[in-house]
Amino acid sequence: MKTAEWRQVEELFEKAMEKPPKDRRAFLENATTDQNLRKEVFSLLASLDKAPDGFLKPAFPDDFDESRIDPHDLVGKSVGRF
Repeated sequence: MKTAEWRQVEELFEKAMEKPPKDRRAFLENATTDQNLRKEVFSLLASLDKAPDGFLKPAFPDDFDESRIDPHDLVGKSVGRF
């Protein structure tokens, strides 16, 4: 798939995610006539249904201020097993 098509997939997926699950199929069928794009978005949605809870949650809260972290404080230190 070309870059432009992947952008369309991403856009359609994000818009479909804004819809209730029961309305997503109808939304995609009205949003594009391209069967390949639909198939890819349906595949992503199906994978999402199998993903663990919180899979798409951001790693940090919306109000996280990364400027408070000094990367030099982490030099030479372990994080978990790493």
